[in-house]
Amino acid sequence: MRYLTQSMLIFAVILVGFLPLPGFAEQELVQKNSAEGLVLTAEERRYLQQKQQLSMGVNPDAMPIGKIEAGKNIGLSADFIHLLAEKINIPVLLITSQSWLESLQLAEQRQCDILVLAMATPERKKFLDFTDDYLSFPLAIAVSKKQKFISRIEEVLDKQLGIEKGDAYAELLHLLYPAIDLVEVESLHAGLDKVSRNQLYGMIGTLPDISYALQNQYIGELKIAGKLQQQSNLGIATSNDEPLLAGIFNKAIAQVSEQERREIINDWVVIKYESATDDSIGRVAVGVFGLIFIFLLYHYWQLRKYNDCLRCLSITD
Repeated sequence: MRYLTQSMLIFAVILVGFLPLPGFAEQELVQKNSAEGLVLTAEERRYLQQKQQLSMGVNPDAMPIGKIEAGKNIGLSADFIHLLAEKINIPVLLITSQSWLESLQLAEQRQCDILVLAMATPERKKFLDFTDDYLSFPLAIAVSKKQKFISRIEEVLDKQLGIEKGDAYAELLHLLYPAIDLVEVESLHAGLDKVSRNQLYGMIGTLPDISYALQNQYIGELKIAGKLQQQSNLGIATSNDEPLLAGIFNKAIAQVSEQERREIINDWVVIKYESATDDSIGRVAVGVFGLIFIFLLYHYWQLRKYNDCLRCLSITD
């Protein structure tokens, strides 16, 4: 009764090809399909013809948004990049990594052309360009079951909060709240494990990522204590030494219909989180049922008393 379900979505990405780069696993992902309705300039067409294929980095452990499993990208990001690759009509190849931080480093070293589901920060803009946002998720905090609802991050600035290394909000939260006690961890799951062992007060992440992890691994141990005001606004990051790429992807993103977007999103997750409203509803419901129970109990007692009186009269007669 303390929990409300909200359908929130999520969404996707994967692709095509085979990339001969030493030191990294390569995987063929998708064959290019004919682009329909995408209007490119002559310069953009020449660029893609010369490029022939694009390489991509992803977060390898961020389901339902995405994950690398057996050398393949799966999850929401996969569906979406597959759709964009079809619209642009070019293969997109996965460069595997062990962490999101490693994917960022590969992009900075020019070993991949794009990052899927990336958020702009001042530091990243030194080596990346960014498309328009095509997905936005609220941030959430996962805590142990015994902790209370959190309505604003200011309530827990004195607590140790985990955040994944390389997460855009590790940088942005430090800028917004210099006093925040953030502990960078290797992955979302590493942070949630620390919360479950009381080594961290809470773990910050996007609402769908945390919800997915809690529903699949931490049932009865952890909960989402609330959504924060901050949003994780995600798009495609492109290498800034490939200046045409962001514009090309913006055109492809604009071609994604609402139906296509909904179909991708609806394939994924149901989110549960605790809120102050949930607590209020729970207390009201308990109170109402309590009053009903008392009324029924009183009615039963009155009826029993009346029946006893009738039996007494019958015996007297």
